This record gives sequence, C-alpha cells and structure tokens, in this order.
Amino acid sequence: MADERLRQEQIDWIRKKPPVVQKVMTDFPPTCRVRGRRPLWCPAQGEIGMVNGYSQKDDGSVTIYVVVDHRQGECRPEWLEVVDFTDHVTPEFVRLASGIDEKT
Repeated sequence: MADERLRQEQIDWIRKKPPVVQKVMTDFPPTCRVRGRRPLWCPAQGEIGMVNGYSQKDDGSVTIYVVVDHRQGECRPEWLEVVDFTDHVTPEFVRLASGIDEKT
C-alpha cells in the first residue's frame, strides 16, 4: 500500500514538471546514479552521485542537481552519464508517468 502511494506521488510530481524537464528526466530519472563525462566539482572524477532534482533556466536549458555525500552540484545533462537506476524509477517509468509518448 505505501509502495503504491509513493509511486502515485512520484507520478504526480513528474506530471507537474514542464515538458522540457520531463524530457531530461527520461534520460536522467530521479534518484539515478550518475558520473561526470568531464572533470566536475560534484560529482568529482571517480565519484558516483545521485540525481536529486531539476531546474529549468530562463534560457530554456535544464540543470540537474547531483548529490554526493553532503555536497550538491548543478550539472548540464551533457556533462553526465547514467551509471544505473534505482528501484523502479527508470526512463520507461518517467516516460509512462509523464505521458511523453502520448504527446509526440
């Protein structure tokens, strides 16, 4: 029961995001583990971080918030690569929750 409620809360949260953010979320789902494609402060070289949030900037670009230990960094999607996904929050889950396939 709690698992279903959590999933519904995640779906509601995803649906509230702007379409440009939802698109980035399909590549970098919430709580996925990532590493830098280039030298970054957070995650630093050799570190694995967790996606913790998203922000749409005034120019339409999307920033991904990544947490490593007690540090948080702001990254552009092209600076990151996914290492793995946590639990059921996969690109497919985000796609279905947001209805992206229905919009295209």
